[in-house]
Amino acid sequence: MIDAVTASMKIVIVTDDGKAVDIATRGRHDPCVGIRAVPVGEAMLACVLADHYLRHRGQVGGGWQP
Repeated sequence: MIDAVTASMKIVIVTDDGKAVDIATRGRHDPCVGIRAVPVGEAMLACVLADHYLRHRGQVGGGWQP
């Protein structure tokens, strides 16, 4: 069985000139992005919260008061 993460694929593509060219992927290409979804979601939420805080501060004035 071939590991899907490290398997390389050869693909034949056609250039703008009409020439057939072989290309091959090399390296580790992870087919599952699910394990990266949590950190990406956390970073996106942090950006959204910071944006809302700055918009609120721009309209109301002042800073955050605990």
